Amino acid sequence: MKCIESKFTLALVMGLMSLSVSAHDVCGSGTSDQRMPEQDVRAKLESQGYKIKHMKFDDCVYEIEAENKSGRAVELEVSALDAKVIDEEDD
Repeated sequence: MKCIESKFTLALVMGLMSLSVSAHDVCGSGTSDQRMPEQDVRAKLESQGYKIKHMKFDDCVYEIEAENKSGRAVELEVSALDAKVIDEEDD
């Protein structure tokens, strides 16, 4: 039984690792100079129901502390090129 659990855990971890997105994948052929202005990213996220608490730009992504529309504190990684949410985790 332990062997099955270990294999399942390993498969789960490997699957999650394959879903992770690097800054290079986000930027593609773009550069950090082509990023959306912070106020545009903020406006887009607020239109989706997020309340932005703090945001910073780092390596082609905006790292954002926010509250989602359910009122839950979340950390977001957002593409600097098109303001798409790459990752959302509970804070």
